[in-house]
Amino acid sequence: MRKSTVIFSGIGAFLTISFLIIINHITTPDNQWSMYPSFVIVFWPIIVYYIAMKKYKGLSLVSALILILFLVIINYETSPVHPWFLYASYPILWWPILMYAGKWRKKLSFAIVSSGSLIAYYVVLNVILTPGYPWFIYTTFTFLWWPIIHYFVLTKKLMTFSVMSSLLTSVFFIIVNQVSTPHVIWAIYPVFVVLWWPLVVYCFSYLRHKNNDKTYKQTSR
Repeated sequence: MRKSTVIFSGIGAFLTISFLIIINHITTPDNQWSMYPSFVIVFWPIIVYYIAMKKYKGLSLVSALILILFLVIINYETSPVHPWFLYASYPILWWPILMYAGKWRKKLSFAIVSSGSLIAYYVVLNVILTPGYPWFIYTTFTFLWWPIIHYFVLTKKLMTFSVMSSLLTSVFFIIVNQVSTPHVIWAIYPVFVVLWWPLVVYCFSYLRHKNNDKTYKQTSR
């Protein structure tokens, strides 16, 4: 990709954003709508440049930081009292983190550390920003699956995975039931459905093993 393409994309983005800002100021100065399309357009020269230089890790880092900055601006403009941009900031940073992690991201230790840091991050946010309801149980349940799936994919222990996953899911529904609506016992319904998971896996494994033995006996005659 030639240098002229990068220069053209930069000039084109600058002129387009300037035009949108002027139109916004002339027509509706009370509503700063131009920042939304400008946020998308600003990625044009950035993507062109980093792809031309083949710096894909740098592209992920710069893009993540710009996206977080955009959320901070929107947060400040719309609801400065509550810093909701923090909920999305750390997950966005995982794009460059995964890029820079290299071969480590394929290891179980990386999944455990990553899952633990994400769980701790949202626990802290829950305690500091919204201590009234323990919503971190939902994020914790979600991020726990990362190392669990990673481990059982490596070991290929499908039966153990189904049993552990069923227990984890059942505990999750019971906790949500107790925290949200303790006067109504509804967790028994999804728990009953989830318990079919290891049963189906066991029956499937048993029948497959039985069919393989039957086929082996027939061919050995």
